[in-house]
Amino acid sequence: REHARERAGPGQGRWGGGSSCPSAPGAMANLRRLMQEIDRTLKKVDEGVDLFDEIWEKVYSATNPAVKEKAEAELKKEIKRLQRLRDQIKTWIGSSDIRDKTTLIEARKRIEGKMEQFKVCEKETKTKAFSKEGLARNAQDPAEQEKQQRRVWITDFTGRLQVVIESCEADVERLGGGKPSRRTREEIERQETKIGRFRFHVDKLEQILRLMENDVLEPSTLDQIREDLGEFIEIAEDEDGSGIEHYDDETFYEVLNLEQIEGLRAEGRGNKEEEEEEKRAVGGVAALDRRRGSKAAEKAAEKAAPSIPMTIGRPRKAAPAPAAKPAPAKP
Repeated sequence: REHARERAGPGQGRWGGGSSCPSAPGAMANLRRLMQEIDRTLKKVDEGVDLFDEIWEKVYSATNPAVKEKAEAELKKEIKRLQRLRDQIKTWIGSSDIRDKTTLIEARKRIEGKMEQFKVCEKETKTKAFSKEGLARNAQDPAEQEKQQRRVWITDFTGRLQVVIESCEADVERLGGGKPSRRTREEIERQETKIGRFRFHVDKLEQILRLMENDVLEPSTLDQIREDLGEFIEIAEDEDGSGIEHYDDETFYEVLNLEQIEGLRAEGRGNKEEEEEEKRAVGGVAALDRRRGSKAAEKAAEKAAPSIPMTIGRPRKAAPAPAAKPAPAKP
């Protein structure tokens, strides 16, 4: 917020009022009240996000089921409060009375990042302890904990990158109004290049998370990129973000061999499809052979069976008459 005041310059308000603000005293008073309300809301967002993080730690460090359940209820209550603040912030973002909306967009994105984080906890909460899924989860608790630790920082990095992308897009939209000068066009190109770089990292993080959830990547291997990527995001979050130009950030993921892994998975899917096709083909040939064998057996059985003459309905031939006995000779 202090950066925003400095950018506003002399004669301009916290939210970039200046000459664009209404000149009527009543309208100016209303605008000042609106700015004060926005400041109070942003302060509540900061406090709410910090409190959410504290409760989150309680949820995943609790060993007592009763304490864990209580912390989960508090976490749900806090995310509901943040969601109400988000709804109000979205209304202000859509208002034409506010000129500089960058801080509002950042606050909205922070809340949305916590909403995504809460979904993970909510899904685990809905898994009953004595259900089959719950028993399986408890049996694999150490491995699941390993995954959960990586989910948290991957989700956090993704949300922070989305905030930076929104900020750059807002700058592009602001610079694109009217007939841009050569310098303005160069700045727009610079912002669009940054947006492309940040989206590249968002896509990579989503890919890494998917591979980890499918047990293709070991959770511990992801720690190799955490420090470099976290430092890159911190520099990107600076006011101008010019420090990222010296980073060879596309090489961060080489240690994970993602292309090779995806290639092997694609090859495996191809081999599996070929095997299924072969099975279907072999099954069809075998069925055809069985049908042919069955017909051959029937023909062989017909040939081996004794031939019985059928006389029903046919006229029988008359039996030949017995030969006459010769007469005895006279003495």
